[in-house]
Amino acid sequence: MERISGTSMEKIEETRLAIAAEYLRESRELKVTLNDGSKHLWPVDRLEMEAWTGNGFEALTRPSDEDLNDVQVWGGGSSVYWQKLKQVFEIDELLAGIYGSPTWMESLTLAV
Repeated sequence: MERISGTSMEKIEETRLAIAAEYLRESRELKVTLNDGSKHLWPVDRLEMEAWTGNGFEALTRPSDEDLNDVQVWGGGSSVYWQKLKQVFEIDELLAGIYGSPTWMESLTLAV
């Protein structure tokens, strides 16, 4: 069996694009299907969502199921996008376990 080199693995990871995105209301999770057939779930309440207030960004209050249901694949499959919430999350960051800014990620670690 031939092994995949580091360079080949990077190329495979670069081509992992979203082909479908869905919000699962019962569990408040984002479900994404990638072009390699794999399916991934992320709790939406762990994703950093912010809104521009004119003076800076402010954390969104818990988004409604109706707003979260509006998720779609965006950027040729490189991202998912909630139009009503004006939130974009890159697939490669989600796969790497990055759900927001360094400060947000630290707060998630401290909350565990």
